[in-house]
Amino acid sequence: MNIIIPSQLTKYIVKIELCVRLLFRSLKHVFVFTETLWMVVIFFTLPHRTYSMICPASCMCSSAGKVECVGLTITDVPRPLPVQTNRLELDKTNMNVINEHSLANLTLLLRFSLTRNLPTLPVGVFSSLTSLEQLQLDGNKLYNITSDIRNGLTHLTPGVFDMMTNLTFLTLARNFIKTLPPNIFHSLTNLRRLVLHDNNLEVLEPGIFDALVNLVDLKIYSNKIASLPPQIFWPLRNLHNLSLSSNQLQEVCYTLLMICCYNINISPYNQIYIMVQLELLLSYITF
Repeated sequence: MNIIIPSQLTKYIVKIELCVRLLFRSLKHVFVFTETLWMVVIFFTLPHRTYSMICPASCMCSSAGKVECVGLTITDVPRPLPVQTNRLELDKTNMNVINEHSLANLTLLLRFSLTRNLPTLPVGVFSSLTSLEQLQLDGNKLYNITSDIRNGLTHLTPGVFDMMTNLTFLTLARNFIKTLPPNIFHSLTNLRRLVLHDNNLEVLEPGIFDALVNLVDLKIYSNKIASLPPQIFWPLRNLHNLSLSSNQLQEVCYTLLMICCYNINISPYNQIYIMVQLELLLSYITF
């Protein structure tokens, strides 16, 4: 049996159908907008997730900019590093050398630590780290910091610390360093702490500390130093702590040391004859 629908009712049904379609279409746009909005909110409220997504293998990265990398699988500075990296620590790696461009573009880096196994550093490797404040190279296999390769020993060239004028802390402790060229620290005018203990240093070259006018703490204990050049500590007018213990010192001018610093640690494991020179003291006095 055929049902005949009046034309007026047919018009109403068509209008209702059209309204329903428009409603569903509007709801679809609302859902798409809402989904996009939530994605934007998540992106901006969870920055640590975007940071960790680009963290290299064998490394741990924090949203504060600290990157720690450990393991013998590391043969060079891991890449890519987060652009926010301000502290980089490499430990127990299999690195024989840092390539000259390995630290490029890390303009925000303030602290860099590389310990264990590194035998040498090329000139210019730190040249891009103009903002660096702390450099830790302790516990490696560095022998001679000199421009020559002697007896096949690994080495650092004198210009390796050039351009690092913002550096305040440097440690080369627990290496095998025998010699330091006289101009190795001449760019480090803002250095406050210098740590050289537990090496094989036999001599300190005259003038080696001349540029370190802001140095506060100097540790040279546990080396093989037998004598000190005259006036070697005179430029260090801000020095407060000097440690020379466990060397092979035979004599030292006590007046010289008292002028340059407050706390002196000399005598353990040294055989020292103290020389008090009034003439040396008077050279500081202007009449």
